[in-house]
Amino acid sequence: MQYLARSRTLSCFRRALTRRAQSTIPTLSYKNITVDELGMPTEPTWSVKALLESYPPPVLDPAHLIRLHKLSALDPPPYDSQEFDTLRADLGELIRLVEAVKTVELPKSDDEDGMIPDGRIWQDERGMLFDENTQDALELASEPQGGELLEHASKTADGFYLVKSERRR
Repeated sequence: MQYLARSRTLSCFRRALTRRAQSTIPTLSYKNITVDELGMPTEPTWSVKALLESYPPPVLDPAHLIRLHKLSALDPPPYDSQEFDTLRADLGELIRLVEAVKTVELPKSDDEDGMIPDGRIWQDERGMLFDENTQDALELASEPQGGELLEHASKTADGFYLVKSERRR
């Protein structure tokens, strides 16, 4: 029963995405579309680029870009350089893409309290391990752990590995 609810939710999600994509696609002439024997178009009928061009371009303030560099511990390119303008334009396109994704309306589901369904595919009647510790215990049961690993090190001191380093404090 859970599989049926999940497949219904996924089909609602697909329909919502299709409706959203169709409503935001720029109007094009579909008279000269060539199709194969199954009726599938042989060339794309729309593109992500055309979809993004239908959204207004975002304005990325230069101060925000400089602030992002400082938060990332990076040196920003010179303010009046071509590199600065290119970086600002590229980040603006990424912001436009994120804003376009944000506008997709997901269907509300009664059985999942508005949660996005798990999209992984699993066999029927087979459980999943959700506890990370159980997963780790199953995978690492035969491998040495903790102090056993120190026995293989060439140099140790007080339960720690010793590594040669040229840097002096």
